[in-house]
This record gives sequence, C-alpha cells and structure tokens, in this order.
Amino acid sequence: MLVLCLSFFGYAFIGLQFENVQIKTEERGHVTLGRNSIIRDLDSLGKDLSILANSKALSNYIERGQVKLREALAERFRAFSQDRAIYDQIRFLDKYGMEIVRVNDNKGQPVIIAQAKLQSKSERYYFKNTINLP
Repeated sequence: MLVLCLSFFGYAFIGLQFENVQIKTEERGHVTLGRNSIIRDLDSLGKDLSILANSKALSNYIERGQVKLREALAERFRAFSQDRAIYDQIRFLDKYGMEIVRVNDNKGQPVIIAQAKLQSKSERYYFKNTINLP
C-alpha cells in the first residue's frame, strides 16, 4: 500500500512539474508577444512623431511664425490625423506650454481647434517632464 501511495504521489508530482513547465513556457511566449507588440507600437509612434517634426509646415512656422503658416501647420496636422485615424488629439506646444495648434479627432472627422480655444498645458506632467530634456 505504501509503495502504491508513493507511486501515485510521485506520478502526481511529476505531472504538476510538467504542467508548471508548460505554463511557464506559455507565459514566456505571452510576454514575448506583448514585448514585441509594445516595441512595434512605440516604433510606429516614433515614426509618426518624426513625420510631424520634420514636416515643411512645421519648419516654416517655426522659422517665420506667421498666422498663414500656423494655419498651414494646423491643416497638416488635420490631414495627418485623418490619414492615421489613431490619435485623439495632436498638439504643437510652444516653449511655455501654450498650444499653438490642436487638432481633435472628432469621431473620425478631425477638426482644427480655433486659436481662441487653445489652452496652456504648462502645468501638465507631460510638459513639465519634457521641456527641460536635451
């Protein structure tokens, strides 16, 4: 009876060990998939940021600061928002945290926010955490 009980417990123990190995293997696979997904998403966001940052409309506005050029920049952001269809808002802030341009998604129909409705974001964590970066 003792040999039979030990055999049963030994078999059960080996089964649990095998199950643990399977679970760990599956979870490593899930973590790897999640990691790769995050890397792809961040890469895509970085490319989008690069497209906007290197746009002629932005460089023209920064160089000259004219109202007409701000409107062209806003239209560039609106078109980009329309094309990508993944961003709730796209903003350009000045060095003081004031919105210069904002485009809201508006349920898939991006809209340029009027200059009178632009807001200061100087107290927001994302502005405070990035303004002094090199």
